[in-house]
Amino acid sequence: LKDNGINAEVVQCKIAEVASRQEGADLIVSTTILPTKYSIPALSATSYITGIGMEALDQKIIDALNKTFAN
Repeated sequence: LKDNGINAEVVQCKIAEVASRQEGADLIVSTTILPTKYSIPALSATSYITGIGMEALDQKIIDALNKTFAN
């Protein structure tokens, strides 16, 4: 994110904690199946586990955050 001019705090948590932590967050990036819908955008990040498509996922994250900050 820093390399793309996005100043962000990244917080790692368990999937069970996500719903209670979404307030004040801009994006959820999850390496597991999301069990529910959230009030903020959420992306599946299995590419970080498989190693396939990581650059495309990086770009989706950057695009989502830029869109959020533009609003």
